Amino acid sequence: ARRRHYHEDPTVASRIQNRREQVLLDGVRQWALQGVPTPSAEQVDAIWQQMRERFTQVVAVRLAVVTVPDSASALKLQEAMHSDASLAQAAQAVDPALSVQQITVTNPAADPEWGSQAGMFQQMAVGAMAGPEPAANGWRAVQLLDKQVLTPTFQQLPAEMQQNFVTAA
Repeated sequence: ARRRHYHEDPTVASRIQNRREQVLLDGVRQWALQGVPTPSAEQVDAIWQQMRERFTQVVAVRLAVVTVPDSASALKLQEAMHSDASLAQAAQAVDPALSVQQITVTNPAADPEWGSQAGMFQQMAVGAMAGPEPAANGWRAVQLLDKQVLTPTFQQLPAEMQQNFVTAA
């Protein structure tokens, strides 16, 4: 390699230097962790209790849904949603003929109609409203009336995820 002057090529030299530094870092990490005892079940559980809310999944939501036919009505509805406490009141303020339906969506992530909004349902508080957004037959607004969530136990997590918590502890 020296005879062919590979060590003078910047890309080769950089790659060799990065690999050398990575080997040194791995050795330092192994040396530092060598004396660390295995965490107790209580330590792992404490880490899990701090992080468990991040693993909550929405199982079902109960929604109030109203659909308006055009963008002008959608704009009026959006303005009314800011001033009224419920979607039904906002819809009545826009047009008394509008009807608000209550529906229950189980596993919103798997439902093709609601799947794109599953993350939004995860973040929304009960009573919060969203929309109007384009829908198949106009503009749709929703209010989250209730949601059922499921938080898995530590034992229900995949083995790799459990190991991550042990490592973090």
